[in-house]
Amino acid sequence: MNRKKITKAALSGLVAVTMVPAMAAPLVANAESESKSSIINVVFTDENGNNVGGGDQWVDADGDGVFKATELDLPEGYELNGGGDYFVKDGKFTISVKKINKGTIINFTFVGVNGESLGGGDVIVDKDGDGIFNSSEIASIIPEGYKNDSLLGDFFVSEFENSSNVIALKKIYNSTIVNVQFIDENGTVVGGGDYFVDEDGDGIFKASELELPVGYKLNGGGDYFVTDLDINIPVTKINKGTIINVVFEDPQGNKLGGGDYVVDVDGDGIANYSELDLPVGIKCNW
Repeated sequence: MNRKKITKAALSGLVAVTMVPAMAAPLVANAESESKSSIINVVFTDENGNNVGGGDQWVDADGDGVFKATELDLPEGYELNGGGDYFVKDGKFTISVKKINKGTIINFTFVGVNGESLGGGDVIVDKDGDGIFNSSEIASIIPEGYKNDSLLGDFFVSEFENSSNVIALKKIYNSTIVNVQFIDENGTVVGGGDYFVDEDGDGIFKASELELPVGYKLNGGGDYFVTDLDINIPVTKINKGTIINVVFEDPQGNKLGGGDYVVDVDGDGIANYSELDLPVGIKCNW
């Protein structure tokens, strides 16, 4: 049998057929994402058990079956009274809330030490709602240049609410520096230096405002002008007494006791028998 050969020329007369592999058409998924949130029903109650709001709310966005009270929309003017975690499957919930306390308005009238009017006004106190306010809460309405020395500490709001509250204020002065020398009875300088005096700003200070040298006390004291350049303050040494030895005898010369005694604490050079402690059972025959 003779096999025919297909030559290149013969191939040129054939119709070329292009083979294209079949491709599967892609499927387009239009599925929407599924929400995991759940609807629950909530009733909000205050500390007295009163219903203050509620309704259906979406919770548990992560779908774990548990939601927190902090996820809820609370009634206007209220905050959670504890909160916590809850199971979604329970469906209906009673959540405790409490009214947000924004404080109590109290009115104050300020006067000076001589009764002169210094103004006043309303101030909000006790923002935590515990019924107590501190005097520091009224600092914002105290006139500049004055301080409150008459109302200090904690007070019940009920004592000031809906009443006329008058507070005496003290003017703030800048103390003055004066230079002082302390002079003893012999005219000897025994101390001194610069001192802040005249807190009330009247231009006068008392010697009693000064810190004295150790072991000395004022010898008279008095008032001084802060404008004085040379201020000499008389002082005297504090006498702590003199030690003397005493022997007690009866009329027959029998020794009944005695010892060392501190006398003349005032330093006047004179001792009194009353400064002595007598032996037990003995009375003085002076």
